[in-house]
Amino acid sequence: MELIKSIELLEKYSVCPECGNEHIGNGEGTLEIEENLFRRTCKCGWIVEIRDFPDESTAYGNDCPTGKCEM
Repeated sequence: MELIKSIELLEKYSVCPECGNEHIGNGEGTLEIEENLFRRTCKCGWIVEIRDFPDESTAYGNDCPTGKCEM
């Protein structure tokens, strides 16, 4: 995933929209950024997963259960 896109997603999903938690690690939540994946989870159960492919982008998680949400 491109650095600029990762930073934009970090800004958008740094705070959990369900409980307001902004921490990761130590059971508070996780953050994974890989070549084609951005995943942020929270201890409350909220999760967002965005897969970035050259020809399309899809988002999944509590905010976007269908995978057809605007990023």
